[in-house]
Order: sequence, then C-alpha cells, then structure tokens
Amino acid sequence: MRVPPHNLEAEEAVIGSILIDPSVINDVLEVLTHQDFYLKKHQYIFQAIEKLYDEVKPIDIVSVCDELKSMGRLSDVGGELEVARLAESVPTSAHALHYAQIVRDKSILRQLIESSRKITETAYSEGDVDEILDSAERLIFEIAESRTTKTYDHISGIMHQVFENLEKFREKSQMVETGVLVTGFPTGYRELDKQTTGFHKSDLVIVAARPSMGKTAFALSIAKNMAVRFNIPVGIFSLEMSKEQLAQRLLCMEAGVDLHRLRTGYLNEDEWERLTLAASKLYKASIVVDDETALDPRTLRAKARRMKREYGVEVFFVDYLQLMHIKGFR
Repeated sequence: MRVPPHNLEAEEAVIGSILIDPSVINDVLEVLTHQDFYLKKHQYIFQAIEKLYDEVKPIDIVSVCDELKSMGRLSDVGGELEVARLAESVPTSAHALHYAQIVRDKSILRQLIESSRKITETAYSEGDVDEILDSAERLIFEIAESRTTKTYDHISGIMHQVFENLEKFREKSQMVETGVLVTGFPTGYRELDKQTTGFHKSDLVIVAARPSMGKTAFALSIAKNMAVRFNIPVGIFSLEMSKEQLAQRLLCMEAGVDLHRLRTGYLNEDEWERLTLAASKLYKASIVVDDETALDPRTLRAKARRMKREYGVEVFFVDYLQLMHIKGFR
C-alpha cells in the first residue's frame, strides 16, 4: 500500500518553531489548520495551539501540555517529553512559514488523492454522468479555492497597483470608438458606456422588458460589439434559439441586412457583399455559442468554466434566465 504524501520533519519544525517563538503563529495560521498535519499526534498538538491562540492565552510547552491534558490527548501525543522534544527539534523559528507551506502542499496532495478516490467510486456507481462530472469538478475546485492567499497589503503596494490599472484604463479608453471613457468592457452603446463606464468583471447585468421589445437583439448587439469591435472573448448561452439561428441574427446585425430577406434569399449584390464582409469579421471574432435548452445553473457554471479555460471568455450572456431549469422548482 502506498503511503500518502507527507513530511514529518516539516510538521515537527512548524510545531517546534511556534513553541520556541509564539510570534510566528500569525503567519502559520494563515497557511495551516490542524487538519493539514499527517500524524494524528501532530494534529492534536496543533489543535491545542489553535485553542490557546483563540483564547488569547500564552503558547509554550507548559500551556500546550495543559491544553492537551484538558482535551484528553496528552498521552496520545507521547506526553510532556514529546512536546518538549518538538521544541528542541528546531534551532530557529526563522523558516516557520516555509515549513508550514511544505506541510500545506502535502496536505493538498492528500486531499487530491482522497478526492480522486471519491470520483473513482462515484464513476463506478454509473450514476448520472452530468452529476458525476459536476461533483468531480466541485471537489477539485474546492481544494484549489481552499488555498489561503494574502488578502491585505500596505497602501504603498495598493497605490502602485492603482496607478498600473489607471494606465491600463487610459489605454483602453483611447481604444473605444465612441469617445467615451470606459474602464470596463465597452458595450458599443455610447450613452450606456457613459453611464456605466462599461461592464466590469463580476458585474451581473440583467436586461428586463416586456415580451417582444428586443431584449435578445440588444444583448446580441452588445455581445457582437464586444467581440468584433473590441476583441473581447464572449460566451453566449442560448436557451431559446439554435446556434444557427443565433449566428444568422449576428450576421444580419453586423451586415445591416434584414433577417427576413436573408431567410427568403431575396438579396441584392450589395447585401451579398455586406454579408460576406460581416461573415469574415464574425469568423475571426472570439464568440462561443451554446444552445442547450435544458440548461440548469450547475451545468451553466461548469460550461462557463470550460469556456473560460479553453477560449479565455471574459463576458457571458444568457438568453434567457426564465428558461433555465432548476431541479425541484418550476
């Protein structure tokens, strides 16, 4: 049987560093929890350290042993002598964070192995394929998301980033054909961009109106503008129209040709030329279209992630939300 990834020396070094220099606990706790340790006794000792930290109590050999005793785990870790040995196992606490990151990396590898085991078992059950895929993706995504990152910074670093972004905003604003200052993704509609400065990352924009007022046409026009005029990769989820119907509408929008004339085939030479030119532009544009009708939020999320990974999609359009299926709801 293969032994899961671990590094006992790094685990001992982390605990020992904290015991000889409790000031490193803040850095270590940003990276580790007691569950990240491989050996049970190391988990118990670090859990005792966490409790002392939460209760704002001193952290040293005596207090840790006392906490372990109250937890009923002192004998499980090897008694006071084992805790004292850990304190003597490191000459300095200078590399505590480095040791903590090693322990964390090994923990992530073990989590991946466990998730892979669960995925394998689920796959052998031969259940619903979409549910299995979503479960597998969620397990891996949760591990990736669990990696703690630094969420604070000094104002000097923040201001540096602000000015870098301002330079990007300035460059982007000069590219916008409408002459409006846009710091997000331009829609191609001057007044809308003027009011919103474009669509920004993490924005949820809902287009609402009565039936047959042009909601789809408006959304497709924005998607086309972003992809064709501003080279922004877009993804379109069409729950109502097929990919071919949607492509026809985009083509007519770009060419300025009536959709009915396209469908009937009554086109003059000028219209054919405009359609040919429009087709070449759309061919080069980064537009990804999905026309699954029975789409639910979970499937949409999974597909959006894949579109982002495969095509670098920046903006997603869903036409339209009311058609989305949610299990157990009407």
